[in-house]
Amino acid sequence: MSLRIARKIARMTQRQVSEKSGVDLSSISGLETGRRPLAQASTLTIAALASTFHVTPEELLAICRYQSDKTRRKRRRLVT
Repeated sequence: MSLRIARKIARMTQRQVSEKSGVDLSSISGLETGRRPLAQASTLTIAALASTFHVTPEELLAICRYQSDKTRRKRRRLVT
């Protein structure tokens, strides 16, 4: 989910991210929807996406972890 937020902040479409990073469009879609966690992506994919968003790979992973944790906490509150 957080990759989508990074993309929206950059005002880019999935296609633009794909073209700029060289990462396949279906991979970006999977990373955004959570079908494929960013933490499980290859080092090259993470580096390419980080470069596209002008952050370090560590920053990109930290942003994604923060957003995932935030989303989980929100879902737990809705369930309880």
